[in-house]
Parts: sequence; C-alpha cells; structure tokens
Amino acid sequence: MRFLVDANLSPRVPGRLSSAEHDAIHVHGEGLLTADDRSILRHAAITKRTIVSADADFATLLAVMDHGGPSLILLRSADRLAPDQQADLILANLDTVAADLESGAVVTIGRGHLRVRTLPMRKDSRQPATDSRPPAAPPRQPRPSSPKGGGCCPT
Repeated sequence: MRFLVDANLSPRVPGRLSSAEHDAIHVHGEGLLTADDRSILRHAAITKRTIVSADADFATLLAVMDHGGPSLILLRSADRLAPDQQADLILANLDTVAADLESGAVVTIGRGHLRVRTLPMRKDSRQPATDSRPPAAPPRQPRPSSPKGGGCCPT
C-alpha cells in the first residue's frame, strides 16, 4: 500500500512501514511539514496515498467535504505509543482493512479498538456508517531484564 504519514507522527513510522514492503513517506519528505490539512488531503488524493495521522481533523474534513478519498488511518492515543509500536499496530491490522482502504475509508485504530467508516460519509447512505471489528494486537516487544538480584536499584 501507499501511505503519507502526517507531521504529528515520527518519520520512523514510514520507515517501519517501508521495511514491511509498503510505499510509505512522511510529509516532511514531500515538503508538506507545515502544510494545512486540506493541502495534505489534496496531495494524498493526487498521489493515491492513504493518510496516516493522529489528527482527527482529517476525518472531519473528509466527512464535510463528502469526498470518496483519500483514505485515512487515524491512530487513537498515538502519543502513548512509541513510533515503532504505532507502525506495528497499523501493520497488525492492515490485512483486515486493506480492501476498505483501497475502496475509500476512514479506519480508526487504537489498542483494543478498530472502526471502519466507508467514504464518502453520507447520512443518506443505505450502508451502515460504522463497522466495528476486533483489532489485532501488534507483536509484544520484550521488556528489558531487571538488574541482577531482581532489585530496582544497585546497593
């Protein structure tokens, strides 16, 4: 898949997605670091990329503008996750939502939360507005081992 990662996420996120064989770039590399959300939406639509962000304003703009794309992955509580964990959470759920993203969707992912809204988000649509699915958990990262003797502090 093709991703455009927003400025509110680390440039390490597209690096991790790229290492999983996706075409992922950061807004900084596209000269969009200080661009407004509409410019980023426009760029993603033109370049056929899914936006990855922690900024809910993108979902609001897509709803108000009544557009069928670009798709959006919205990370909830992203500030509580390290960049590698953010990318792992996306990768762990990507197979489940790939078809939705290809056809136009806002996918909200958080630990214990996965929601898909098809685009455009029309109130008069006969399709259900939301589709909640159980999320996949990213692989657990090993915890650092405790000091010798199991204590917290050297004596």
